Amino acid sequence: MAKANALPLVSLTQCLFHFSQQNEGSDFFYDRLETIIQEKVAQGVEYQLLVSIVQSYFKVKRGTPEFIEALLNVLAKRIDEGFEEDLVKVAQIIKAAKGEHSDLFRKIENKITPGIERLEFAAICAVADGFGFENGTAEFWKKLEDSLRTKPLEQYSFEELRLI
Repeated sequence: MAKANALPLVSLTQCLFHFSQQNEGSDFFYDRLETIIQEKVAQGVEYQLLVSIVQSYFKVKRGTPEFIEALLNVLAKRIDEGFEEDLVKVAQIIKAAKGEHSDLFRKIENKITPGIERLEFAAICAVADGFGFENGTAEFWKKLEDSLRTKPLEQYSFEELRLI
């Protein structure tokens, strides 16, 4: 970890993502990366990397609340840079985040709604899961439901269908 500061953020994020997916890494590893990432994020970072960073920290339930909240604030301010698949991930992340994020849900809804019919079945389920019952307008939920009805449900397994 001594030379981690010299690595580009893309490499650090790949390392972080790999360790979090394996549920590996010590507290020192995640704390040290948090410090380095904070410095590098302040210099600017791609939206997709931010999503991957926050997703990785949530996967292993690490990161200080201040760090996570700061990253979520950056994601909210730069929401227009996110692709639909990024926003699906962000919706699932903020569902698990502590604090009030209804404004971020509203921004995600506004960004996803125009292209909702292009979302794959799994993405629609993930959006619904991320928004839960507490977030999203009635119109948004109606569009999600209508989009699901256009999908050929017979090609999905019971396990996939139970996500609805």
